[in-house]
Amino acid sequence: MLFGSAILETAIGVTLIYILLSLMCSVVNEWISRIGRLRCIFLNREVYQLLGPNIASALGKHPLIRGMFENGRYPNYIPSSTFSLALLELAFTYAPGAGGLPGATAVRARWTGKDKALFEGLRQYATSLSPLQSRVEKWFDLGREQAAGRYKRMTQLVILGVSGLLVIGANIDTIKIAAGLYVGAGQHLQTQFAIGWPERAALAKLTTYDWFMKIGGLAMTWGATSLGAPFWFDLLNKFVNLRQTGLPPDENTR
Repeated sequence: MLFGSAILETAIGVTLIYILLSLMCSVVNEWISRIGRLRCIFLNREVYQLLGPNIASALGKHPLIRGMFENGRYPNYIPSSTFSLALLELAFTYAPGAGGLPGATAVRARWTGKDKALFEGLRQYATSLSPLQSRVEKWFDLGREQAAGRYKRMTQLVILGVSGLLVIGANIDTIKIAAGLYVGAGQHLQTQFAIGWPERAALAKLTTYDWFMKIGGLAMTWGATSLGAPFWFDLLNKFVNLRQTGLPPDENTR
């Protein structure tokens, strides 16, 4: 019973450390994103890929879009309804039908070549602006999802790099930490950890096996931290629920 309790206490302690490290990496990543304005960069790049330079430049000057700029910089987010309204006004004209006939839409004369071909593909002989707006909104939503996917992959790389610097720089060794927690849990002692690397004299005494275990422990911490705090929060809840299913061994013996 003591063996099982010590393992569970060790798992909870290691998970808490992973949560703390993951939160630190997330905070650093958020600051990098804000300072570098990465969200608006990714959105701006996606708009240019969707529309091309001519249309994207004109769209950025439209009052509906320009009004969302922050200190003259591209916004972090554009609602699909705002995007579609601005694009419809830039690209299309509408003539209502007469005598019960349906209306007609057309691409504005200012657009030629590839730009006109793009708008004609969106128009698809629509007889009113309503289906056009719906098509543009769905098209833009798909583009935003792609931009969000690229942004997420980029943030994962940033978190991986930040966690690597933090783990290696502070010498946060999962194997060493878990061993200390297990001994402390078995003896009901408070466990303390020294952060940072020892002096050269102590490092020189490490054997090949010690270095192998050290590298393995650092790699475990690095990989675990990159999974993110939400993953470890969920796992911690499971550990805590398991811990609460019974009393600690010393209380069961009373």
